[in-house]
Amino acid sequence: MSKLERRFQIECDREPYLSTLVNLGHVVEFQGYSRGVIAQGINHLVDPDDYEESDLEEIIDHLLRLSHKIKPNSMALNKDVDL
Repeated sequence: MSKLERRFQIECDREPYLSTLVNLGHVVEFQGYSRGVIAQGINHLVDPDDYEESDLEEIIDHLLRLSHKIKPNSMALNKDVDL
């Protein structure tokens, strides 16, 4: 079982009421997975009823962007404590 699969199972156990596609999105966010790993994850982990086949490329692109987001450093944020 790959790291992605383990994380996916944990997320699905934690959030069983969400679709498998949404849970995969939570799993890949900030992790830097490649397009191939994400595509394989969709094929093996996501319920086919959770998306339209015609939208697959757009979904992969979206998950890839989520995966390569840079996690914000809370120390660097300009937070106004008076707000």
